[in-house]
Amino acid sequence: MEKGSPKNNIILGSIFMIVAVANNYIMFEGLCAFLIVLGIFESKKYDNNKLLLSITILILAISLILTYFQMSAPSYSGNVFFNYLVAVLFVLIVILFAYDLTHDYKLSKISKMENTSQKMKDIIAILLLVIGAIVGLMIGIYIYKI
Repeated sequence: MEKGSPKNNIILGSIFMIVAVANNYIMFEGLCAFLIVLGIFESKKYDNNKLLLSITILILAISLILTYFQMSAPSYSGNVFFNYLVAVLFVLIVILFAYDLTHDYKLSKISKMENTSQKMKDIIAILLLVIGAIVGLMIGIYIYKI
């Protein structure tokens, strides 16, 4: 699960959180909170992937709800496109993150297929990733009507 330095995740998340709070970008704040939580989990070497995934999905849901309320307010004069862009990117990141946490399980199920060649197993794994990304993108487009 560890892709970089946990300290870098915490430091970058904190710096970008200050920028996001100053500019009032709620989705960007959620993304920064995700980086900080990921850094904490990696630095403490927690292996509870279900808890990490649950916290990540909770951060995403709260960020999406707060962004919706912020943008639906009549007095909102911020950059709508940036909020849409960050929301779609955050949803895609969470989908890819969830796939990264669970791909070992999926690949172990695929590898148990005895009458299937290795090339076909690779195609199935890639197809699952692409379908997950497309579904996430379609959900983001449907929700935000981009």
